[in-house]
Amino acid sequence: MTNEAWEDYVKNLSKSSGAVWRVAMYLHRFKYTVTIPALHIAKDLSEYKSKIDDGDIILHRDGNQEKIEVKHQSWDWTNHTDIPWNTIIVCAKKSYDRHNQKPSAYFLVNTQLTHAIYGEDPAKFKGKGDNKYKLAWLIPIHFIEEQALLIQDIEP
Repeated sequence: MTNEAWEDYVKNLSKSSGAVWRVAMYLHRFKYTVTIPALHIAKDLSEYKSKIDDGDIILHRDGNQEKIEVKHQSWDWTNHTDIPWNTIIVCAKKSYDRHNQKPSAYFLVNTQLTHAIYGEDPAKFKGKGDNKYKLAWLIPIHFIEEQALLIQDIEP
């Protein structure tokens, strides 16, 4: 990882906490038990690999523990028509591949923390593409639920 990528990673990880809690509250509202693992940020790049998390939210459902990933997006939207892309990058392939238990779902939360897009495990869709950093998993828009998940009525 480059120093620039490291700085972006730390900045994004630090500000993602609000989105994680919003999604956890959303899931909890539907009577799911959720666990939010502690956030440990490495002090520098040399500690990075020892601090890699194993999911943003653990969803306890049907006797299983499912990994849920939450991404706080840097773009504003409240409707699918606000999204100008045909596919959305949900994670770097390298990040996805290093975990034995794959995420069962991704929630991509808008900048305003009011709506989220839900997508299932991207490997099901075999969508891979390049972004400026690494090969990444993509989910085509039509595989994402038509209704954005309204989470604005949940108090932070």
